[in-house]
Amino acid sequence: MSMAASASISTKQQGGFDLVAFAAILVTILFWASSFVVIRICLGPLTPIELATARYVAAGVIALVYLVIYRPMPEKRDFVRLSVAAVLFIAAYAVLLNTGEQTVAAGPASFIINTMPVFTALIATFALGERFGRWGWAGTAVSFGGVALIAVASDDGFKLDPNAVLILGAALCSAIASVLQKPLLGRLPALAVTAWILLIGSVPLVPAVPATIQALAAAPAEVNWGVAYLVIFPTAIGYLTWAIALEAADGRPRLEFPLRRSAGRHADRFCLAGRNADGARRNRWHHGNSRCAGRQRDAEAVASNSGREGGLVTVRHCAAVRFL
Repeated sequence: MSMAASASISTKQQGGFDLVAFAAILVTILFWASSFVVIRICLGPLTPIELATARYVAAGVIALVYLVIYRPMPEKRDFVRLSVAAVLFIAAYAVLLNTGEQTVAAGPASFIINTMPVFTALIATFALGERFGRWGWAGTAVSFGGVALIAVASDDGFKLDPNAVLILGAALCSAIASVLQKPLLGRLPALAVTAWILLIGSVPLVPAVPATIQALAAAPAEVNWGVAYLVIFPTAIGYLTWAIALEAADGRPRLEFPLRRSAGRHADRFCLAGRNADGARRNRWHHGNSRCAGRQRDAEAVASNSGREGGLVTVRHCAAVRFL
């Protein structure tokens, strides 16, 4: 790709969205939002653990097929992080959410679980050194205030529903897992990380497989179709698009995550300041810096011929290298 093309692309990104991250987030939201109604339908004939088993063990089998064929192996040091993230993101999340939805309606449950990006941003603030501005804290307060109203509101007045707290716990589990998997996305493709999480996370649910098979055999056809929908769309596709969103957005699911910082601001920080939030991004910076240094010489040559300042071209070109 030529210097002019790279600069042009980075300029477009500078003034708009990261389309990959935005599309991945949009797909994730649509599929995950639809899952709450389907979960309520399936919870009659199935217990919370049986529904979690039917949904995630089946998805884990699909993930196993992919892993056997392509063999994307994480490093040994990543297995502990990967295992903790998987158990939180799959087994713990599913059982807590399904149990909570036994008494909490699908609408309120979806609002509560959508505090997950807020939890993620808060955890990233302390664990990864991410900045959280005044509007971020204001939005967090409003979000948790709304969740508190949902948790205590009922037809009989205000009374705490313990199951709403369980759903809030499911959101917290997802947030911790999202932060844990961030460094993995710098070393493995998003599809590989998703496959490993689905496989490892489904292991604690395997003992419930015999009871789940019996329950599915006795369940109505709509329940079986509902489970199939959950396996394919909110789980297999939804978890993949969420990993893609994290990877495309540098692993930082912000409170305002559909809106990315401009490419120029990222380029300033990576190509000029060279500071990163964690060791994984430092490694990527050192690798990218050597590439940007080469582009600097090309940029100066272009600038000397065109009469423009080479530094500006370099920053934009480094932004294109960073985001393409």
